[in-house]
Amino acid sequence: MNMAITTDDQVVMNEGFRLPAVGYRFNPTDQELIVHFLYNKVHGNLLPSPNPVIECDVYGGNCPWK
Repeated sequence: MNMAITTDDQVVMNEGFRLPAVGYRFNPTDQELIVHFLYNKVHGNLLPSPNPVIECDVYGGNCPWK
């Protein structure tokens, strides 16, 4: 994964996703997470910012719960 520093103190990865500035912490309440991000993501609505919730297949083809 290649990264580049931009002039506004954010890191940009190859996929175009911007990481927040150093020191920024993502620490939403359960209600904020559900109301502002997850509900809208599930229903295909616009999210408050571009790509705030990245989908990732952690287990790949391996399903440890089976």
